[in-house]
Amino acid sequence: MIGFQLRLKNLYRIEDIFRRYFEIANFFEWRCDYTIVQYQTKTIPWNYPVYRRALWIQIRAWILIAYTFTSLFIDDDIYCFQLNYFESILKTERLDLLGDFILIVLLILEYIWFRNFRSLRTYRLGFNNVIGRMIHYDKKRLTEKNHQILINKYNLMCLIYIGLYQLSRVIFSSLIIVLFILFKIGDDWDQIIFSFIIMFLAFLHSEIILGLFFVTFVHFTFTFEFLKTRLKQICVQAELLKNRNHSDILSYTIRKEYGDLFYETSTLNQTAQYYFMLHEALTKTSMIVGTIFFSRQIAINLFNSLVLFSVTAFSKLNKKYYKILNNWCCRLIISRNSKPLGLIIKNGMFIQKIQNNRLGFNLCGLYEMTAFKHLESFLLNFVFVLMFYKKFIMNTNKLT
Repeated sequence: MIGFQLRLKNLYRIEDIFRRYFEIANFFEWRCDYTIVQYQTKTIPWNYPVYRRALWIQIRAWILIAYTFTSLFIDDDIYCFQLNYFESILKTERLDLLGDFILIVLLILEYIWFRNFRSLRTYRLGFNNVIGRMIHYDKKRLTEKNHQILINKYNLMCLIYIGLYQLSRVIFSSLIIVLFILFKIGDDWDQIIFSFIIMFLAFLHSEIILGLFFVTFVHFTFTFEFLKTRLKQICVQAELLKNRNHSDILSYTIRKEYGDLFYETSTLNQTAQYYFMLHEALTKTSMIVGTIFFSRQIAINLFNSLVLFSVTAFSKLNKKYYKILNNWCCRLIISRNSKPLGLIIKNGMFIQKIQNNRLGFNLCGLYEMTAFKHLESFLLNFVFVLMFYKKFIMNTNKLT
């Protein structure tokens, strides 16, 4: 199992980390079996062995979606999950809200997979285009200090999140076993076999979802840190050269590094924006469902994730780099007559492009992921909580 291999082995080269990320993405996200060379040369053999896992996972996912939907809206079927029965055993209410949340998660995940699989079939998957470049990234373009910081951060994140992944697998397995034991089956063997199959499918699919949220998340976050570190390094180099009034501040190497960084960020955003949307949708939905559900229990427990905090730094760093270059141009405005006119125009156009570039990530085109927007989205969670609490909970208490 990939999670087991990750837990045992540390990596010490950037290219090896992204090779592993490509394998993990194929296993958990795209669910296909092909190599990066086949993708780059557009020679993926679209036969059954390639998309076998995708086919069976899709069948399993839609069986669980249909079963969850049926259990939520058909209460008297002996083959369905008896919500009223479990509410009486667990001494709780409104388990149907948790069922709604699970249904939303399954539907969103399958929708994102379908979009990515369609891009994969046409060889336009932004993730693969970027990973193919990062696998061959020259570590000499990073300082030794930044390279070591990234490696240590990756190994630490793997230790934490892969451990959480293994722990979550054990918890979910135990939960499924307990639900099967508590399931009101009776002596009907057809119902026993059907319930066992559903629980087994739920166990298999939970590994895919947990792997997506834990194992893939490690590498997803590391990719952002890798891009952000390169942008920080460009800013530091520009700051040093500006203080020395050095003309190499806009050398071909620096312009190429910034251009590569902008291309990789914007291309990766084509895939990442849907996962940002998934994060926002799940955050808002879980806050609402959690408020309504736990308000009917003993206490209220609210949880909000700050996963996207590191992504908001790209816009700030891009503006910082523009200010450094702009200040450098102001210092050298007197000596421009001694420079070739073509070079002056080229440097001026490059600086203007930096100002106009939206280097960073966005939420499916709705807005750019900046620190202000992230804080605004975080505070919006509490607005949703207060709105739905007043709308549903207080009205329900008045009726009772």
